[in-house]
Formats: sequence, C-alpha cells, structure tokens
Amino acid sequence: MGCWAKLKSSGWAYPTTVLSVYGFLANCRVAEPFLTPYLIGPNKNISEEVVTNYLFPIWTYSYLAFLFPVFLLTDFLKYKPVIVVQGLFLVSNYILLSFAPGLPAMTFLQVSKIPVL
Repeated sequence: MGCWAKLKSSGWAYPTTVLSVYGFLANCRVAEPFLTPYLIGPNKNISEEVVTNYLFPIWTYSYLAFLFPVFLLTDFLKYKPVIVVQGLFLVSNYILLSFAPGLPAMTFLQVSKIPVL
C-alpha cells in the first residue's frame, strides 16, 4: 500500500500509470476473435463476404477519421470526460452486438469504436 501512496504523491507517475492501465484494459477485447464467426453464424446471419468486404473496412476508415479529432478533444478536455464517453461506447457496443438485428446496426457498431488512448 505504501507503493500507491508514494506513486500518488508524485506529479506525473500516478496519472500516467492509471491511464496506461486503463488503455491496456480498454483494448483487451476478448470478444474480438469471435466477432466474425458470430456475425456469420445463425444469430446475425450476415454473409462472410459482407462482413469482410463491407463491415471491417468501415471500422478501419472510421477509426482513421476519428483518430485526430478525438486526440485533440482528449488533450482539450483532460482525459476524464473522454474516458467516460469511451466507456459508454464500449458498453453500448456489446449491447448492440448482442441485441440489435441487421446490417445497419452492425455498421453503426463498427463506426462507434472510437479511439481514445
């Protein structure tokens, strides 16, 4: 426990450690390897061609489009509100993935994976 008190009293080490741990845990998406079989399977019933040629490129290009504005917004708002928004988006992603039917919902799901850290 003395380690955390010493780390908290330093000016830059504590926020850096907390942000690094959060960034690591936010990017540990355990469902990611199972996403394609789930979308192709009987639950969502989207063809493999549509998933690989339509949905996944949307994720890549939307991530690229949001990267710079979110980076500027994160520096302007000092991380805390942006981290809360990212947490809400991560929860909404799993809710959409579980309950929303159809290709438009999956398209929105791919766009709403915003980068923060």
